[in-house]
This record gives sequence, structure tokens and C-alpha cells, in this order.
Amino acid sequence: MEDQERPFIITALCLIGWTGLLSSFARDMSEGFDDVADWYPPFLVLSTFFMAVCVFGFWRMRRWAVYAFTGFYVIYFPVMLLLFGYWHPGSVIAKCVCIAILFAHFGKMD
Repeated sequence: MEDQERPFIITALCLIGWTGLLSSFARDMSEGFDDVADWYPPFLVLSTFFMAVCVFGFWRMRRWAVYAFTGFYVIYFPVMLLLFGYWHPGSVIAKCVCIAILFAHFGKMD
């Protein structure tokens, strides 16, 4: 797919995604994991890697990336809520808006 065929909103989501991934990577490499479960730091690293793959898929306008991103968050939010009691409405709303935008442009993807 040619770059000029990618809608501006998808390009903006990708740029926001890459920025968020850079901050996530910095967080994942920090020393603040002493008071969490042993499995949580590897989970964060793997989820950051998975999101990087999804953002690359969005950039390339691939449908599999939309499915993967949606599926990940269908699993991720209940895990965060049930295991940690952590749930932030802003985060859920932001992800739902992203998913809605991606599905709105789904027909343009390969």
C-alpha cells in the first residue's frame, strides 16, 4: 500500500502510538518493579512489543493489526481490572476510539 493511500487519521494514530511505545519502553526498563508480581514486568515488555507490531501493522494498513489490537485489549482490560483492580476510564475510552477509527478505515486495508 502506498503512503498516500493511508488516511491522515491512521498516520496520526501511528505517530501517537510510536510516541506512547517509546515512553512504555522507558517505563519497562525502569527499576520500579520491586513491589509487583514476578510475571508482571515480562508481561509489560511483551505487551509493549506486541503493540509495536500492531502499530507497524496500522502503518502498513493491515487488517490483522486491527484484529490483534482489538483482541489484545479485550483480554488486557479485564486482566488489569481483575488482577490489580486497576481500571481507568480514560484509557478504555481512548482505546475504544482508536478501535472505532481503525474499523472505520478497515475497508481500505489489506
